[in-house]
Amino acid sequence: MNSPENPDRNSNEKVKYTHDYSDEFIDALRSRTAVTEAAFFLPYLRSNMNLLDCGCGPGAITIDFSKIVAPGIVTGIDIDESQVKIARKQANDSRINNVAFRNADIYELPFNNDSFDAAFAHTTLQHLSDPVKSLREIYRVLKPGAVIGIRDDDVGSFIFAPTNSLMEEGVKIFKKVWKHNGGDPHFGRLHQQSLRAAGFVKIECFASCLCCGTPEAAEEHSKFIIAMASAPSFRNQAIAMNLCDKQMLDDLINEWSKWGKHPDSFLAVTFCEAIGWVK
Repeated sequence: MNSPENPDRNSNEKVKYTHDYSDEFIDALRSRTAVTEAAFFLPYLRSNMNLLDCGCGPGAITIDFSKIVAPGIVTGIDIDESQVKIARKQANDSRINNVAFRNADIYELPFNNDSFDAAFAHTTLQHLSDPVKSLREIYRVLKPGAVIGIRDDDVGSFIFAPTNSLMEEGVKIFKKVWKHNGGDPHFGRLHQQSLRAAGFVKIECFASCLCCGTPEAAEEHSKFIIAMASAPSFRNQAIAMNLCDKQMLDDLINEWSKWGKHPDSFLAVTFCEAIGWVK
C-alpha cells in the first residue's frame, strides 16, 4: 500500500527513549487499545480518513485506528526499527490491509505537505527535546481543517501507596534520567501552549486517569515499572550520572515487586489529552 512520501527529507537527530524496549514493556504497549488510550480522540475520526500515528510502537493503537477509518489508510511511524517490524508482523497476522508502518523521524517526516486528515501522538512528545518543532512538522503534513490528538502522562501526578523513601527516590531518579535524555516527564500540562505555538487552533484539553485499584491491577503495573527499572540503558545511565548504584536499583526493583503483591497497593497517574485543528 502507498502513502504520500517526500523521500528527499532526512534527519540526523535521534530521540532517546528512556523507557527502552524490554519484552515486558513491549507486552504492556501491545495491550493498549484505541478505546483505552484514545477515547478523547475517537469522536473526531470518520470513515475514509488518512491518519498518521506518531510514535506507534508495536502498533496496537494504530491497528485499532485502521478499523475505524477504513477504507482510509493509517500510517504508523516510529524511530525504532524493531518496533516497526513488530507492528508490521501484527498487521500481517491480523490481515489488516489499510495500515502501513515505517521507520521515520518525527522531526522530519517523510511525507508531502497536506497528506493526512488526522494525526495522533500517544506518550511520544514527552520524550522529545523540542516537541513544538515536531508539532510544527506534523502540522505541515496535515491538510487544512485536519485534526490532531495528543496524550501524555504527567509524572507530577504520579501517586502510589504504600510507599517508602527508596521508592520515592526511585521516581526522582527516573525523572532525572528522563530529563537528561532531553524529554519532559511533566510535558502533559504543556499541551495547550505547545499546540498553539505550533499553529494549531480551536484547542481543547482534557484529562483521564490511569488507576490501579485492585490487587490484580497493582501486580500487573508493578511488572511494568520493574521492566523500566530493569532496562540496561536506564540502569547504565542512572549509575553513570551518579544518581545511584547497582545495589540501590536492585533494592528498588525488590520494593516494587513487594508493592505489587501488597493487599493495600494503589496507584494513579493523570494523562493529559488535547485536540487541535489546522487552520
